[in-house]
Amino acid sequence: MASKMKNRNVALHQPGSLQSNNYLYGIVLCTKTCEKHGLRICPVTFDQPLYIKAAEIVASSQNLEKVIVRLGGFHLLMSYLGSIGHIMTGSGIADLWQTVYAKGSVIHMLYGYAFSRAIRAHILTLSVLIGVLLGTSGTLDGIDKDHLANLYRALLNHDQNVADVADNECVKQLSNLISKLFDQAAIQSRTGKLWVQYIRQVALIQHCIRAERTGDWKLYLWCVRKMIPHFHAAGHLQYANLLGCTCNRWKP
Repeated sequence: MASKMKNRNVALHQPGSLQSNNYLYGIVLCTKTCEKHGLRICPVTFDQPLYIKAAEIVASSQNLEKVIVRLGGFHLLMSYLGSIGHIMTGSGIADLWQTVYAKGSVIHMLYGYAFSRAIRAHILTLSVLIGVLLGTSGTLDGIDKDHLANLYRALLNHDQNVADVADNECVKQLSNLISKLFDQAAIQSRTGKLWVQYIRQVALIQHCIRAERTGDWKLYLWCVRKMIPHFHAAGHLQYANLLGCTCNRWKP
C-alpha cells in the first residue's frame, strides 16, 4: 500500500478519516504520516459537518500547503444518489424497481439511504437500458462479437487487465457505437433524453467508485466537476458549493 501511494505521489486513501473536534491535531498527524511514506500531497477526509472547519484551518495556515481536505466519498455518493432520485422522480424508475424490491425499500434507495441496494439497482438498470439499445436488429453487425466474448473471458480469468481490454480496438468500436446510440436516443424524444442522462449519471457513479478505490486523483476531480450540476438541479446546494471550492483549489 505504501509503495503504491509513493509511486502516485497523490493518494486518496488517507491514514484515517477524522471525526473528533481536534481538527488541527488530526491534520498535523496525517501530514506526518504522509511525510513518513514520502507523499508529495496529504489528503485528509472529512464528512460535510467537519469539512468546512477543516478547510478553514488549512486555508489560514502557511504550514499546511500540502494538505488536501476532501469530502468523504461514501457520503458524497449518497448525496449524489439522492440527486439522481430527485431528478428521476416521475420517470417510472420507482415502478421498475418495485417489480424486484419492496415499495418501502425503493423509496430509501432512490434517495441514497439504502446505499448498497441503490448502487446495485442503478447498475442493473444501466445494463438493461444499454441492452435495449443494442438489441435492435442489425446494431452489432459490424462488431466482432466472438472477439469481445474472448476478451471478456480473458478478463474474468485475469489473463488480461482492464487497461489492456479498454485499449482494444474492438472495445473502442463498441464504445463509439454505444455513444452514437445514446445521441440518437436523446434526439428522438424528451423521454429518451432523460434516460440517456440517467445512463450517464450512473456511469459517473462507476467512475467515482473507481477513483476512490484506485486513488486516481484526476479521475476524482473529473467526477466531482460532472456531479456539481446535478447537485444544483436537485437542490443539494451545500454539496455543490463545497465541491466547487474543492475543484477551484485543486486542479489536475
